[in-house]
Amino acid sequence: FKSNPPANTEIAERASTRYTWIGMNMDHPKLKDINVRRAIQWAINVPQVLDTAYDGQSIAATGIIPPGIVGHRAKTLVPPEGDLSKAKELLEKAGVNGLTLSLDCTNDSQTSAIAQTVQAQLSQVGISLVVNARDPGTFWSLGVESEGDSWKDVQLFIMTFSGLPDPYDYVTWFVQDQVGIWNWQRFRSQRFDELNAKGLSINDPNERAKVYEDMQDLMEDSGAFRFLTNETNPILYRKTRMKAAMRPDGTPLYIDFQPA
Repeated sequence: FKSNPPANTEIAERASTRYTWIGMNMDHPKLKDINVRRAIQWAINVPQVLDTAYDGQSIAATGIIPPGIVGHRAKTLVPPEGDLSKAKELLEKAGVNGLTLSLDCTNDSQTSAIAQTVQAQLSQVGISLVVNARDPGTFWSLGVESEGDSWKDVQLFIMTFSGLPDPYDYVTWFVQDQVGIWNWQRFRSQRFDELNAKGLSINDPNERAKVYEDMQDLMEDSGAFRFLTNETNPILYRKTRMKAAMRPDGTPLYIDFQPA
């Protein structure tokens, strides 16, 4: 479609400020062993997931901070393609076999495609994954302690957040005070919290970037996160009607539209 668009039509692709990942509840008995969590990280082949769920139109994320924003990492600690042999070694180290886990997600077609692909991938290392596709109202209350005890049963989940063009807005949801609110991984790191505060006091963008890169390293090293994608925003509009205007992330700026 991009190579042969309709007449008088403009197709623009903009970087998104969203971030999608698979999280793991570190407090669940089945996921307390970091070797199990890391095995899951290595078993998930991110490019395969994106080929299935996004038709190959989205690139693998290097963390939660998207390209173009201070703190975007050059690469992940675990390669996007993963390694099934490494995953099996980690499960063997944990002394685990015949593991059955659940994965909660919203019931839209794209997220369901992610879940089904991950389900197939984990089966290759001997992990049976039960997918619970839920309506958004139910899903977004699962990891919230104030909504009841459902957080105790959460194991794996697919999350998508959206941030502002500042790195603080991406990382601050994963401090210890957010456990049981937005931090469903129940990830706790005193060093992470210290860096979260430090990042706000730094003016130099290069020095500040290092802080947020280190924070994403801590997240990934916990084994509780497998980063998937930051997505893209495709925009389609007719050039005969108007000249469109948009933010760098593709959000339309209607007040700035001009006649064609």
